Amino acid sequence: MLVWNGDCYYLLGHTDKHGVTPFRVDRIALPPHILEEDAVPQPKDFDITRVNTMFGMFIGEPQRVTLVCDNSVMDHIVDRFGEDVETVPVDGKTFQASVLVTASKPFFGWVFGFDGKVRITAPAKVKREYEKMLQRAVENS
Repeated sequence: MLVWNGDCYYLLGHTDKHGVTPFRVDRIALPPHILEEDAVPQPKDFDITRVNTMFGMFIGEPQRVTLVCDNSVMDHIVDRFGEDVETVPVDGKTFQASVLVTASKPFFGWVFGFDGKVRITAPAKVKREYEKMLQRAVENS
């Protein structure tokens, strides 16, 4: 199955070792060859909606993350997570969004790109991972 994500096409494949795995189409070096045997059926537990939780097609366990966002980024939140994203007003200037994501460096980079207008508030473990990544960036600059 081909999936468009982050301005790239990915071929979702399956390996015994890694399960469902994305392969970036423009980085596939050799032309594919057609196998004689039948294709392996899609795994029964495969859920295409999990692709929407990925950032940069990083696979991992999706988890619920709470973001506090400036009202000016609402369109970006809806564009990324869909019209059914759970949001509640916090005050006149911000709202809280509960999103299902694979917490990864590309996700943290996406949050950082909003220049403080999107903040991770929960779970604490994800917030700490983000803070550690920011600290490493400051230390290495």
